[in-house]
Amino acid sequence: MRTREAMREALRNLRAGVGGSPWLAAVLVVILAAAVILPQLALLDADRRARDFRESGAATLVIQAPGRIDGPQCDSFGNLPNVVAAGAVRELSDGVRLTLLPSTSARFYESTPGFAGVLGADVTGTGVLLSTEVVDALGWRSGQAALIAGGRVPVAGSFSYPDDGRRPGFGFSVVAETLADQGPFDECWVTVWPQTSDVESLTGLVVMAAPGSDDADSGPKLLRVNTSFGTTFDTGPVAYVWEYAAVAGLVLGAIAAVTFVRGRRLELASARHVGVQRADQLAMLLSEMIIVTLIAALVVAPFAVHLAVMAEPTATESLALYALRGLCATLAGVVAGTILAWSGIRERHLFRYFRER
Repeated sequence: MRTREAMREALRNLRAGVGGSPWLAAVLVVILAAAVILPQLALLDADRRARDFRESGAATLVIQAPGRIDGPQCDSFGNLPNVVAAGAVRELSDGVRLTLLPSTSARFYESTPGFAGVLGADVTGTGVLLSTEVVDALGWRSGQAALIAGGRVPVAGSFSYPDDGRRPGFGFSVVAETLADQGPFDECWVTVWPQTSDVESLTGLVVMAAPGSDDADSGPKLLRVNTSFGTTFDTGPVAYVWEYAAVAGLVLGAIAAVTFVRGRRLELASARHVGVQRADQLAMLLSEMIIVTLIAALVVAPFAVHLAVMAEPTATESLALYALRGLCATLAGVVAGTILAWSGIRERHLFRYFRER
């Protein structure tokens, strides 16, 4: 039998619903949803929690050694693998007065150039950085100067530092950039993502020896900007979903195919009895199963594409990869299950199949 004829016979069987193919398609839709959609949802959940973890400051390490932080060395951490941003900072004890609010004093910091990246500041020019609370208090708008300490000060941008478990200090503050080599600093902030322990092993490089001593009297303190999310990011049990969804699709697809083919054993054995060749029969059967699987995939595909398109651009590739892996695994399971079940059907058992129908 030619391949074209095998396909025509398969399509006729599907149109007639031979063996309950509509039910098989419905089952495969559910299996594909589990193998394709569930891992995508798990990845999106992990991506959301990872973004919250990083934006909360939980991924930012603080090397604290008052008056002993080497600014240039701290900024150079920004060149290390996985380091998003790094910068040193020191607080000026007097704070700074806001001209429009003479009775209010904002905390005032000096930082190295890399510190703006650690804060996630929205920088639009040159000058000082204002926290969003100071912005609201002054009514500042982008492009304007700020009235601080009796004068007009250019503003580079603003940053958000909400009270969500972070170390206090920058909620109502002004940060002025200075050269990295302008004296020692108090803290070095390093945002590491994805997380790695390499930076922690290099913390001694940014700490200068205490005055009058060959080395520091005490080692630096290692802190986190925010510990409410823990010190390390854990994907949790959702990782098992995207790791093993394809395996589940493979197994369930094989089970569905075996059940479907075994349910047609009387029909298949009868066809062989009247002269249908084994190779032709397998070609027709595989054609049917592949077509049904692809029809089920077409039902699931719009949902998978929607999730991939609506996700962050950085996650789109992973979502597409896991969706494709789930589809291929399910299709492989259907093909393997079909061949396995079909190979166990014997023409000589025709009358036994008739009795068991």
